Amino acid sequence: MLLSQNGVLKDENFSEFHYFPLSETVKKLKSKFKTDPFLRPFLRLAGQQSPIKFKEMTENEHFIHGKNMFERAVVETIILPNETSKRVNNVTFTEGRLKYEDITHKYQLYDKNNNNPLPWTNNHLEHFNKIRNELPNGEELSENLFCLQTAVQNSCENLVIMDRVFYIYEQMKKLKIDLKISMKKLQNEKLSPRCLILIVEKS
Repeated sequence: MLLSQNGVLKDENFSEFHYFPLSETVKKLKSKFKTDPFLRPFLRLAGQQSPIKFKEMTENEHFIHGKNMFERAVVETIILPNETSKRVNNVTFTEGRLKYEDITHKYQLYDKNNNNPLPWTNNHLEHFNKIRNELPNGEELSENLFCLQTAVQNSCENLVIMDRVFYIYEQMKKLKIDLKISMKKLQNEKLSPRCLILIVEKS
């Protein structure tokens, strides 16, 4: 089952998923330690690219990567609730820190209700300047947070896989069948964020 399918929520309170956890073992552990619910960010992180690719990046590549993430976050923050944005220009400004002109050049605003284009205004600029003043090193901060995520990515992925393995064993016991479970790792982790394959065969 794809990790994207795990993220189907049971209710509007974002408290429980349909397909994770599946096993009674993990469900009991979760209840025993009274942990918070598993939400979308956890499953996104579990299905994120492995840290291998990012370990090979240069300092400048890390800065550009952090700048791109910071840019997307700023765009979502400065627009109004009735507005949405769409990238219309694929140009990437690699030099220097994020500027307001970078955003207005790359993104078009739209009205959420009727999808009509909207102009960037002084209110957006003021909001941008406020964020820029509060987070002068937002590019580095974004990349540092991302690196922290990659540090725990394997643990999140392993928990999802462990849940699947426990579920298979539970079904084997319930249905009284013998199955062989093995795991295969893709040779190149850069090819896919989901680099572990769980294989179940009849014994």
